[in-house]
Amino acid sequence: MKCLVTGGGGFIGSHVVDHLVNNGFETYVLVSGFRSGKHPNIINKDAHIVRGNLLHFSDMKIVTEGMDYVLHLAAVLSHFFESDPHLTIKTNINGTWNLKRACWENGVERIVFASSSFVYGEPQWHPIREDHPLNPKELYGVTKLAGEKILQCVYPEKVPYTILRLFNVYGPRQYPSDHYSSVMTALMPKAIRKESLQIHDDGTQKLDFVFVQDVARAFVQTMVSADSENEVFNVGSGKATSMNSLARMVNKIAENPTHSHYNREHPAYLRHVQADISKIREKAEWKPLIGLENGLKRTLEFFETLEEKKNERRDG
Repeated sequence: MKCLVTGGGGFIGSHVVDHLVNNGFETYVLVSGFRSGKHPNIINKDAHIVRGNLLHFSDMKIVTEGMDYVLHLAAVLSHFFESDPHLTIKTNINGTWNLKRACWENGVERIVFASSSFVYGEPQWHPIREDHPLNPKELYGVTKLAGEKILQCVYPEKVPYTILRLFNVYGPRQYPSDHYSSVMTALMPKAIRKESLQIHDDGTQKLDFVFVQDVARAFVQTMVSADSENEVFNVGSGKATSMNSLARMVNKIAENPTHSHYNREHPAYLRHVQADISKIREKAEWKPLIGLENGLKRTLEFFETLEEKKNERRDG
Protein backbone atom coordinates (compact mmCIF):
# COMPACT_ATOMS: atom_id res chain seq x y z
CA MET A 1 0.00 0.00 0.00
CA LYS A 2 1.10 3.55 -0.75
CA CYS A 3 1.22 6.10 2.06
CA LEU A 4 1.90 9.84 1.83
CA VAL A 5 3.16 11.61 4.96
CA THR A 6 2.91 15.38 5.12
CA GLY A 7 5.34 16.82 7.64
CA GLY A 8 7.45 13.67 7.27
CA GLY A 9 10.66 15.64 7.61
CA GLY A 10 9.72 16.91 11.06
CA PHE A 11 10.10 15.59 14.58
CA ILE A 12 7.05 13.31 14.83
CA GLY A 13 6.58 12.81 11.10
CA SER A 14 10.08 11.41 10.57
CA HIS A 15 9.39 8.70 13.14
CA VAL A 16 6.07 7.91 11.46
CA VAL A 17 7.92 7.54 8.15
CA ASP A 18 10.45 5.19 9.77
CA HIS A 19 7.65 3.04 11.20
CA LEU A 20 5.87 2.85 7.85
CA VAL A 21 9.05 1.91 5.98
CA ASN A 22 10.00 -0.68 8.60
CA ASN A 23 6.57 -2.29 8.23
CA GLY A 24 6.77 -2.61 4.46
CA PHE A 25 4.61 0.33 3.32
CA GLU A 26 5.59 2.19 0.16
CA THR A 27 6.14 5.55 1.79
CA TYR A 28 6.19 9.04 0.27
CA VAL A 29 7.14 12.21 2.13
CA LEU A 30 5.77 15.60 1.14
CA VAL A 31 8.49 18.26 1.38
CA SER A 32 7.43 21.89 1.09
CA GLY A 33 10.72 23.60 1.82
CA PHE A 34 9.21 25.56 4.73
CA ARG A 35 11.91 24.34 7.12
CA SER A 36 14.46 23.15 4.54
CA GLY A 37 18.05 23.59 5.69
CA LYS A 38 16.98 24.33 9.26
CA HIS A 39 17.86 20.89 10.61
CA PRO A 40 19.75 17.83 9.34
CA ASN A 41 17.97 15.62 6.83
CA ILE A 42 16.15 13.03 8.93
CA ILE A 43 13.97 11.51 6.22
CA ASN A 44 14.37 7.75 5.89
CA LYS A 45 16.54 6.90 2.85
CA ASP A 46 14.01 4.25 1.77
CA ALA A 47 11.17 6.77 1.55
CA HIS A 48 10.33 8.65 -1.64
CA ILE A 49 10.43 12.45 -1.59
CA VAL A 50 7.74 14.45 -3.36
CA ARG A 51 7.55 18.23 -3.42
CA GLY A 52 4.53 20.46 -3.08
CA ASN A 53 2.86 23.21 -1.10
CA LEU A 54 -0.23 22.57 1.01
CA LEU A 55 -1.52 25.99 0.01
CA HIS A 56 -1.62 24.99 -3.67
CA PHE A 57 -4.49 22.62 -4.47
CA SER A 58 -2.89 21.64 -7.77
CA ASP A 59 0.17 20.38 -5.88
CA MET A 60 -1.99 18.34 -3.51
CA LYS A 61 -3.89 16.84 -6.45
CA ILE A 62 -0.61 15.61 -7.93
CA VAL A 63 1.02 14.23 -4.77
CA THR A 64 -2.08 12.35 -3.53
CA GLU A 65 -2.74 10.57 -6.83
CA GLY A 66 -2.45 6.81 -6.39
CA MET A 67 -2.14 7.00 -2.60
CA ASP A 68 -4.05 4.60 -0.37
CA TYR A 69 -3.52 6.55 2.85
CA VAL A 70 -2.45 10.08 3.74
CA LEU A 71 -1.01 10.82 7.17
CA HIS A 72 -1.29 14.55 7.68
CA LEU A 73 1.23 15.95 10.17
CA ALA A 74 2.36 19.11 8.37
CA ALA A 75 1.42 22.20 10.37
CA VAL A 76 2.65 25.45 11.78
CA LEU A 77 3.26 24.40 15.37
CA SER A 78 2.14 25.77 18.69
CA HIS A 79 4.77 28.43 19.33
CA PHE A 80 5.31 29.75 15.81
CA PHE A 81 1.79 31.14 15.61
CA GLU A 82 2.81 33.95 17.98
CA SER A 83 5.13 35.44 15.35
CA ASP A 84 3.06 34.61 12.25
CA PRO A 85 -0.63 33.97 13.00
CA HIS A 86 -1.64 34.43 9.35
CA LEU A 87 0.69 31.64 8.19
CA THR A 88 -0.67 29.45 10.98
CA ILE A 89 -4.23 29.96 9.78
CA LYS A 90 -3.38 29.47 6.10
CA THR A 91 -1.31 26.33 6.62
CA ASN A 92 -3.32 24.56 9.30
CA ILE A 93 -6.78 25.37 7.93
CA ASN A 94 -6.53 26.16 4.21
CA GLY A 95 -3.82 23.54 3.74
CA THR A 96 -5.94 20.85 5.39
CA TRP A 97 -8.90 21.80 3.20
CA ASN A 98 -6.79 21.57 0.03
CA LEU A 99 -5.44 18.19 1.10
CA LYS A 100 -8.87 16.77 1.87
CA ARG A 101 -10.27 17.99 -1.45
CA ALA A 102 -7.39 16.37 -3.32
CA CYS A 103 -7.81 13.11 -1.39
CA TRP A 104 -11.51 13.04 -2.26
CA GLU A 105 -10.85 13.60 -5.97
CA ASN A 106 -8.15 10.89 -5.99
CA GLY A 107 -10.11 8.32 -3.96
CA VAL A 108 -7.74 8.10 -0.99
CA GLU A 109 -8.99 5.47 1.46
CA ARG A 110 -8.35 7.46 4.64
CA ILE A 111 -6.65 10.54 6.09
CA VAL A 112 -4.99 10.17 9.50
CA PHE A 113 -4.75 13.64 11.02
CA ALA A 114 -2.39 14.88 13.72
CA SER A 115 -4.56 17.02 15.96
CA SER A 116 -3.66 18.15 19.47
CA SER A 117 -4.78 18.10 23.08
CA PHE A 118 -4.81 21.90 22.73
CA VAL A 119 -8.33 21.57 21.26
CA TYR A 120 -9.66 20.83 24.77
CA GLY A 121 -8.48 24.06 26.36
CA GLU A 122 -8.75 24.21 30.14
CA PRO A 123 -9.66 20.68 31.34
CA GLN A 124 -12.97 20.42 33.15
CA TRP A 125 -12.08 16.92 34.35
CA HIS A 126 -9.17 14.53 34.15
CA PRO A 127 -8.19 12.24 32.69
CA ILE A 128 -9.57 13.90 29.56
CA ARG A 129 -11.85 11.74 27.39
CA GLU A 130 -12.53 12.40 23.75
CA ASP A 131 -16.02 13.66 24.62
CA HIS A 132 -14.58 16.49 26.71
CA PRO A 133 -15.84 19.96 25.65
CA LEU A 134 -13.67 21.58 22.98
CA ASN A 135 -12.66 25.11 23.95
CA PRO A 136 -9.10 25.94 22.81
CA LYS A 137 -7.60 28.96 24.54
CA GLU A 138 -5.09 29.97 21.83
CA LEU A 139 -4.81 30.13 18.05
CA TYR A 140 -2.93 26.87 17.49
CA GLY A 141 -5.69 24.86 19.19
CA VAL A 142 -8.31 26.76 17.20
CA THR A 143 -6.63 25.83 13.90
CA LYS A 144 -6.30 22.19 14.93
CA LEU A 145 -9.98 22.07 15.87
CA ALA A 146 -10.82 23.64 12.50
CA GLY A 147 -8.76 20.92 10.81
CA GLU A 148 -10.76 18.27 12.63
CA LYS A 149 -14.05 19.82 11.55
CA ILE A 150 -12.88 20.04 7.92
CA LEU A 151 -12.21 16.31 7.93
CA GLN A 152 -15.47 15.51 9.71
CA CYS A 153 -17.75 17.51 7.42
CA VAL A 154 -19.46 15.37 4.79
CA TYR A 155 -20.36 18.07 2.28
CA PRO A 156 -19.25 18.86 -0.36
CA GLU A 157 -16.63 16.10 -0.11
CA LYS A 158 -16.44 13.16 2.28
CA VAL A 159 -13.20 11.26 2.97
CA PRO A 160 -12.81 8.63 5.72
CA TYR A 161 -10.58 9.91 8.51
CA THR A 162 -8.92 9.12 11.80
CA ILE A 163 -8.10 12.01 14.14
CA LEU A 164 -5.32 11.64 16.72
CA ARG A 165 -5.22 14.23 19.50
CA LEU A 166 -1.59 14.18 20.52
CA PHE A 167 -0.59 15.11 24.05
CA ASN A 168 2.98 16.14 24.98
CA VAL A 169 5.15 14.22 22.53
CA TYR A 170 8.88 14.05 23.28
CA GLY A 171 11.92 12.14 22.08
CA PRO A 172 14.89 12.17 19.68
CA ARG A 173 14.85 14.65 16.76
CA GLN A 174 13.00 17.28 18.78
CA TYR A 175 15.41 20.01 17.76
CA PRO A 176 15.60 23.14 19.95
CA SER A 177 14.35 26.26 18.19
CA ASP A 178 13.08 29.70 19.07
CA HIS A 179 9.78 28.94 17.34
CA TYR A 180 9.39 25.23 18.11
CA SER A 181 10.08 25.05 21.84
CA SER A 182 8.88 22.38 24.25
CA VAL A 183 9.39 21.32 27.82
CA MET A 184 12.10 18.86 26.81
CA THR A 185 13.99 21.25 24.53
CA ALA A 186 14.03 23.73 27.42
CA LEU A 187 15.20 21.27 30.09
CA MET A 188 17.54 18.83 28.36
CA PRO A 189 20.32 21.18 27.11
CA LYS A 190 20.51 22.92 30.50
CA ALA A 191 20.71 19.60 32.36
CA ILE A 192 23.54 18.43 30.09
CA ARG A 193 25.43 21.69 30.71
CA LYS A 194 24.86 21.28 34.48
CA GLU A 195 22.79 24.46 34.62
CA SER A 196 19.77 25.20 36.76
CA LEU A 197 16.46 24.14 35.20
CA GLN A 198 13.77 26.79 34.99
CA ILE A 199 10.29 25.77 36.15
CA HIS A 200 7.25 27.97 35.70
CA ASP A 201 5.16 28.85 38.76
CA ASP A 202 5.45 26.29 41.60
CA GLY A 203 6.10 23.21 39.45
CA THR A 204 3.03 21.29 40.60
CA GLN A 205 1.33 21.64 37.19
CA LYS A 206 1.16 18.29 35.39
CA LEU A 207 1.40 17.18 31.76
CA ASP A 208 0.97 13.88 29.94
CA PHE A 209 4.24 12.93 28.19
CA VAL A 210 4.25 10.28 25.46
CA PHE A 211 7.34 9.00 23.64
CA VAL A 212 7.55 9.79 19.93
CA GLN A 213 8.05 6.19 18.77
CA ASP A 214 4.88 5.17 20.59
CA VAL A 215 3.09 7.98 18.77
CA ALA A 216 4.44 6.74 15.43
CA ARG A 217 2.96 3.31 16.19
CA ALA A 218 -0.38 4.95 16.96
CA PHE A 219 -0.50 6.51 13.49
CA VAL A 220 0.17 3.23 11.72
CA GLN A 221 -2.04 1.04 13.93
CA THR A 222 -5.04 3.33 13.62
CA MET A 223 -4.42 3.70 9.87
CA VAL A 224 -4.85 -0.02 9.25
CA SER A 225 -7.57 -0.58 11.87
CA ALA A 226 -11.08 -0.86 10.45
CA ASP A 227 -12.47 0.08 13.88
CA SER A 228 -10.54 3.38 13.75
CA GLU A 229 -12.31 4.77 10.68
CA ASN A 230 -14.09 8.08 11.36
CA GLU A 231 -12.94 8.04 14.98
CA VAL A 232 -11.15 10.50 17.25
CA PHE A 233 -8.51 9.22 19.66
CA ASN A 234 -6.36 10.63 22.42
CA VAL A 235 -2.70 9.65 22.12
CA GLY A 236 -0.86 10.02 25.41
CA SER A 237 0.65 7.98 28.20
CA GLY A 238 -2.46 8.12 30.35
CA LYS A 239 -0.31 9.47 33.20
CA ALA A 240 0.26 13.01 34.46
CA THR A 241 3.74 14.06 35.59
CA SER A 242 4.43 17.27 37.50
CA MET A 243 7.12 19.65 36.30
CA ASN A 244 8.90 19.18 39.64
CA SER A 245 9.00 15.41 39.15
CA LEU A 246 10.09 15.77 35.54
CA ALA A 247 12.93 18.14 36.46
CA ARG A 248 14.15 15.75 39.15
CA MET A 249 14.12 12.84 36.70
CA VAL A 250 15.97 14.80 34.03
CA ASN A 251 18.58 16.01 36.52
CA LYS A 252 19.08 12.50 37.86
CA ILE A 253 19.55 10.96 34.40
CA ALA A 254 21.88 13.81 33.33
CA GLU A 255 23.73 13.70 36.67
CA ASN A 256 23.09 17.39 37.08
CA PRO A 257 23.61 18.47 40.73
CA THR A 258 22.22 22.00 40.20
CA HIS A 259 18.90 22.83 41.84
CA SER A 260 16.01 24.05 39.74
CA HIS A 261 14.72 27.60 40.04
CA TYR A 262 11.20 28.93 39.70
CA ASN A 263 9.93 31.61 37.37
CA ARG A 264 6.65 33.43 36.86
CA GLU A 265 3.57 31.64 35.59
CA HIS A 266 3.52 30.98 31.87
CA PRO A 267 0.39 32.55 30.32
CA ALA A 268 -0.54 29.50 28.24
CA TYR A 269 0.09 26.59 30.59
CA LEU A 270 -2.65 24.38 32.01
CA ARG A 271 -2.65 23.08 35.58
CA HIS A 272 -3.39 19.42 34.88
CA VAL A 273 -3.37 17.62 31.53
CA GLN A 274 -3.86 13.86 31.43
CA ALA A 275 -5.20 11.74 28.58
CA ASP A 276 -7.78 9.00 28.90
CA ILE A 277 -6.47 6.47 26.36
CA SER A 278 -9.01 3.70 26.96
CA LYS A 279 -10.70 4.29 23.58
CA ILE A 280 -7.57 3.81 21.46
CA ARG A 281 -6.59 0.80 23.58
CA GLU A 282 -9.93 -0.83 22.82
CA LYS A 283 -10.48 0.07 19.17
CA ALA A 284 -6.92 0.09 17.79
CA GLU A 285 -5.23 -2.14 20.38
CA TRP A 286 -2.62 0.55 20.95
CA LYS A 287 -0.89 1.40 24.19
CA PRO A 288 2.39 3.17 24.99
CA LEU A 289 5.34 0.81 25.45
CA ILE A 290 8.10 3.24 26.45
CA GLY A 291 7.92 4.47 30.04
CA LEU A 292 8.94 8.00 30.96
CA GLU A 293 12.31 7.16 32.52
CA ASN A 294 13.36 5.01 29.56
CA GLY A 295 12.12 7.65 27.12
CA LEU A 296 14.01 10.40 28.93
CA LYS A 297 17.23 8.39 28.75
CA ARG A 298 16.84 7.97 24.98
CA THR A 299 16.00 11.64 24.59
CA LEU A 300 18.96 12.74 26.69
CA GLU A 301 21.30 10.70 24.47
CA PHE A 302 19.99 12.62 21.47
CA PHE A 303 20.53 16.01 23.13
CA GLU A 304 24.01 14.97 24.27
CA THR A 305 24.87 14.26 20.64
CA LEU A 306 23.56 17.71 19.66
CA GLU A 307 25.71 19.33 22.36
CA GLU A 308 28.79 17.44 21.18
CA LYS A 309 28.25 18.57 17.59
CA LYS A 310 27.72 22.16 18.72
CA ASN A 311 30.97 22.08 20.70
CA GLU A 312 32.85 20.57 17.75
CA ARG A 313 31.64 23.38 15.47
CA ARG A 314 32.65 26.00 18.03
CA ASP A 315 36.07 24.47 18.61
CA GLY A 316 36.64 23.99 14.89
